[in-house]
Amino acid sequence: MELQSALSALHVATDRSAVVAALQDITARLLRRGVFEVSGVECRPLELESYFYRTGLFEDAYVHENERQRNHFGELYVHRIGPLASSHYKMDNRVCVGLSLSDSTDFYYSALIRSARFSDGSEVFGPNNVLTAWARRINEQTHTLSPAVLDHLRPGGHDLVPLFPLMEEKAALHFIPASEADDDTTAPLIFSRREGLGDKDPDYRDLPLRGVVGPLHADRKYKDKTTLLRDYLEAHALTGEAACAAARSLAGSVPSWVKSL
Repeated sequence: MELQSALSALHVATDRSAVVAALQDITARLLRRGVFEVSGVECRPLELESYFYRTGLFEDAYVHENERQRNHFGELYVHRIGPLASSHYKMDNRVCVGLSLSDSTDFYYSALIRSARFSDGSEVFGPNNVLTAWARRINEQTHTLSPAVLDHLRPGGHDLVPLFPLMEEKAALHFIPASEADDDTTAPLIFSRREGLGDKDPDYRDLPLRGVVGPLHADRKYKDKTTLLRDYLEAHALTGEAACAAARSLAGSVPSWVKSL
């Protein structure tokens, strides 16, 4: 299995830093060559956030602890309002989709799909937008809903609910072969703090569990690009001309604050 070694490291991790390193390794592998496909519709992830919870080791307060996040490896998880696999779906801008990566009953683990590129080449940014775009494409294949229902649909609207079961309880993950290199397999990866979390637990909130595929050009609508660029430069200990060159390559320009590094 493509992720076996990384998952093995997660199973034997004994401290927070080891967990973070394993989560980043898995995220990088998914962003480099992962493909998510259900009901005939596939996408490549551009931005993922890790949500992992293991009692006594890594008690991330921002994990839903839903049954679908535990021992459902490779299946999609549409966010719900309770802990049961059958709990009602969240709705409106709170409903998103993740990939369950737990292969054990010992821990919860899913990757929130914040941004993705679909097979038609269109790139969608924001987790609620990704789920809505995916559901629309599935409906084009399955004709579950009348097209008229989707004409005035707001992202995450209740009308999407009949499509969500078509995304779950099936294998959704595969990888492009290592021999098939493309822009995503060689693009820079950036790790930063996750987006939109409250102050429940700042120690976990600020961990670098958000992974993003570069570059950060204007047409890529990632949130908080300044922080992404800053974290990339800091992670690679870049200053001076090296920082300016990296910023120019990654973001298309050199912000004034980079010039002062």
